[in-house]
Amino acid sequence: MTQIQPFMTKITLLLCLTAFFQFHFTSSKPIGFSLKLIPRDSPNSPLYQGNLTKHERMQRLINITQAKAHYLQYKSSPNSSIVLENIRFTMIRDIFYFAVHVSIGNPIWQGYLLMDTGGGLIWTQCEPCISCFHLEYDNDDPRASSSYSRLPCDHPLCQAGLYQCVNGQCIYEVTYGGGDHDEDVRGLTQGYATLETFKFNTMRGGDPVFINDIIFGCSNDNQGFRFGADDNIAGVMGMSMSLDSLVSQLSDRIEKKFSYCLPSMLDEIENDILLNFGSDIPIPQNLQSTPFVTPAWANPYFYLNLLDISVGQDRIGFPPGTFQVSHDGTQGFFIDSGFPITTLNQNAYGTNVYLEVMNKFQAHYDSHKLERSSDSPHGFELCYEQPHDFHDFLTMTYHFERFAEYVVHSNDAHFFDELYDIFCVAILPGSGPSILGAFHQQNKRIIYNLNDNVLQFVTETCPF
Repeated sequence: MTQIQPFMTKITLLLCLTAFFQFHFTSSKPIGFSLKLIPRDSPNSPLYQGNLTKHERMQRLINITQAKAHYLQYKSSPNSSIVLENIRFTMIRDIFYFAVHVSIGNPIWQGYLLMDTGGGLIWTQCEPCISCFHLEYDNDDPRASSSYSRLPCDHPLCQAGLYQCVNGQCIYEVTYGGGDHDEDVRGLTQGYATLETFKFNTMRGGDPVFINDIIFGCSNDNQGFRFGADDNIAGVMGMSMSLDSLVSQLSDRIEKKFSYCLPSMLDEIENDILLNFGSDIPIPQNLQSTPFVTPAWANPYFYLNLLDISVGQDRIGFPPGTFQVSHDGTQGFFIDSGFPITTLNQNAYGTNVYLEVMNKFQAHYDSHKLERSSDSPHGFELCYEQPHDFHDFLTMTYHFERFAEYVVHSNDAHFFDELYDIFCVAILPGSGPSILGAFHQQNKRIIYNLNDNVLQFVTETCPF
């Protein structure tokens, strides 16, 4: 009973806070707006590093995935020392793939934030600064904004412990650690929880949308940060299901829906990638849907009930329960665009999912007498030299609950490196829950429909 009671207390608290947010934001009519997602390899990105080869881009995607997987494993470890006021997780300079441009306050301050799909806090570096990293533009100064106010200590997020009330002020402290050991790379941000107006644009070119009283962090004490060589990143935008994330705060205003469509991640992306909310979401025909396993608003990750996997036309036949979600978060299957490359668990209740899937790919390519290659990006284990007359590349299908068939085209199941004339199966081994990463989400319209508690998807050329 002693182990179950804290868990039930946490769930009760989350439900109460969720009810508060729904009440707090329900009074206004539903809206639609879009955020521009700027991938690192776009010339428009503040983190753009020049015209990299596809090999170099893929290596960076692998590095990001492995760093985020390290964080997830650390967070799920029974020896983890995570506490609310001192959250440690892997954050190296290249761990975030997307940046977003934000407009805040009155008069408006504009800057770039990195999108964090695993965290909730939205924060910007702000004045008056105690200790701050260098920015190429001015810090946000809330004292100049007529729409700014401090979050009161009697607010549920302060009362519940997500933030802390100290000397009558609602404050937060978040520690970011990176690398294989926490001391390798470290960043600390501290500041005040505040309320401010955000400006968003609509996809269809209508009037911009202004939303008041969004909770975000004014970070005036930052240590150990260096987001990029050009010093254009001012903070982080949390997009998880944590109660202080943008998605959670605007739940009913956006009709509990958001969506995106990712183009090829290995090309320079010059068109805008849009993260659509509410009525700004295009609704294509022939959508398939599968339910989320757990209540999305009480869990930072979107778990799905994966039943089986096919490689080509060969269905593997995993035992029932292989992808069942565990209470400690070490088992299951979820979708996350913040993980660039799909990772498959090597010990899912005793089943090596990664090995079973890779064996199917290997058997097919070995049957064609293809030669294994060692000129692969570090991390991919199954790569072959590619004959110019070979085109029999396999698809991959995720079989979800409700007969939802999520087919990954062969172009998106492999990494093709024309420089070395090789191809690799684009999957990484994992030691935690299996994760449907962004590379397997290319050229699909993905809709998170939390009204119906389902993930919807359809193949689409992105961006349209």
